[in-house]
Amino acid sequence: MEAWRFYTSGQFASLQGFMLDWREAATYAKPTLSSDAPTAYLGMLDVVGSFTEFFEFAARLAMTEAGEEKILVTIIARNLEGRILVSESPRRRVFQQYCTSVEEFPYEKELSRTQLVTEPTELALQGASALLGSACIPRLQRSDRYSLS
Repeated sequence: MEAWRFYTSGQFASLQGFMLDWREAATYAKPTLSSDAPTAYLGMLDVVGSFTEFFEFAARLAMTEAGEEKILVTIIARNLEGRILVSESPRRRVFQQYCTSVEEFPYEKELSRTQLVTEPTELALQGASALLGSACIPRLQRSDRYSLS
């Protein structure tokens, strides 16, 4: 599910869900997960893919006349609390279980047009790494309600 709005000022707003939240409606190969709860998981590839999509779009927008020389990219991931970090690929496993520890993760960067156009992949990986690195903690360190027993 996704909704977006593009303004003549150059502002772009997008609202979308994580792919694993909609896996029952998926037409692709679904990962085998132990819970059917739609907000139980956070997929690593989904996070990396979403940040890549956002920064690639911003880079293309930066090549137009819209906006200013400095471009503000703001990404806010919400509804994160208590999600278990998983890999959507059976070839890539998460060996230690991690759980998101924040409800919301804001990420904001003010960039020059040049930097945005020449470094969208690096910027996307920085953002995805920031979310995965700061929002996810080893699950065994969580309170008792998240214990594995």
